[in-house]
Amino acid sequence: MTQREPEGPRFAIGELADAAGVSRRAVRFYVQRGLLAPPLGVGRGAHYDASHLAQLLEIKRRQEAGVSLDAIADTFAVDGPPPPPALPAREAWLRLALAPGVELHLRPGALTDAQLTAFVTNVTAILDPPDPPDPPDHPPGEAP
Repeated sequence: MTQREPEGPRFAIGELADAAGVSRRAVRFYVQRGLLAPPLGVGRGAHYDASHLAQLLEIKRRQEAGVSLDAIADTFAVDGPPPPPALPAREAWLRLALAPGVELHLRPGALTDAQLTAFVTNVTAILDPPDPPDPPDHPPGEAP
């Protein structure tokens, strides 16, 4: 049986524990007790996904409400673990390179064409000012 590939974020055990507000030891304990699904991958490649975080947060919520681990395990055995949170909808953004290392990200329609043109013109003028005039050929204070 192959393991599913997670969608969305991947967590190392420490990142998962921090995100849920529990210790690494608690994560390992919950996996050992069967309350939390085992990590995806093996060895140093083992990782957790959003479904693990959802399970862990639900375990924590129920424990804080006074539910025993045995009762939580029984509920998960009957109802299954909580589903992972839905991934946020993807958004399209307009990306404009204004200068090396400087980009502008806009939602489409955020500015009118006239506003965008004025903005880009002003920003590029700030980022790439005209060259200063050449110094005179003679030292300061001397007549040419």
